[in-house]
Amino acid sequence: MKKNIYSCLFLLLIFLISCRQSNEGQIVSQTRRYREKNTTSGLTIQSELGDISISSHYYPWMDIEITREIETGLAADINNLEIKYNRKDNHFFIQTLNPSWINGQINLVLKIPVSIRDIRLIKKEGKVELSNYIGNFEAKMEAGSIQARFSGNRFILDSRQTDLQLTINSSQQTDVQIKNNYGQSTIQIEKIIRTSFVDVISHSGTIDLSINPQISYFFETTYTSFESSFQLNLLKEELVKSSTHIYKGKNQSQPVLKVFLLNEKGPIHLSDQTEG
Repeated sequence: MKKNIYSCLFLLLIFLISCRQSNEGQIVSQTRRYREKNTTSGLTIQSELGDISISSHYYPWMDIEITREIETGLAADINNLEIKYNRKDNHFFIQTLNPSWINGQINLVLKIPVSIRDIRLIKKEGKVELSNYIGNFEAKMEAGSIQARFSGNRFILDSRQTDLQLTINSSQQTDVQIKNNYGQSTIQIEKIIRTSFVDVISHSGTIDLSINPQISYFFETTYTSFESSFQLNLLKEELVKSSTHIYKGKNQSQPVLKVFLLNEKGPIHLSDQTEG
């Protein structure tokens, strides 16, 4: 009798191992949707792994598409990837939970109402896309990438190593504060109004800033190491006061934009966009 029980347990173990191995290298995914109908003015997303896409719409509700993915293990492991929702006052919270023993992630696609004026993102790594958002955006990330077209008031990023592609086209006063120690920060300013600020700080990443030639600005950079480098690609009418201070535009006493860049050991590139 005991021999038969041991034989059954052994066969069950072999079956479970074969099921786990059969999913090696394959991606298992599940997609579902959630709709938040209550009025919300703030949104916080806490996500360790996975991609996030955020865009605005003119409906009063929030649509969330959730895709859970695993690459190894049992197909049933996908149920251990969790997402939680919570509300406090007029603020909505989203949290994704990825157990360390599962090779998987949770991807989110959010369409949010324009009434949401504040977004806070806490993230370990992954891709982030932000489209035509007109409020305040703050992100704290370890690594990954952010591609954003921003039309809002305040954009803040605190990251160890993120590939940032930021385009600013705003009819509001805008304050951009970026700390990206080892990542690439590429910023393109198409439109901005008085009085706006762009501050970028890096340890040894790359800072690449281009500004519409119709915008008047005051630019300042600071070097802390001989390993830094600074390259200019400006139109001829620029008035260069020194290697680290540049005034652009007719009204230099009241520029629309003030820029401060600091890179301890990496390169800084400043250019005017070509018109058209």
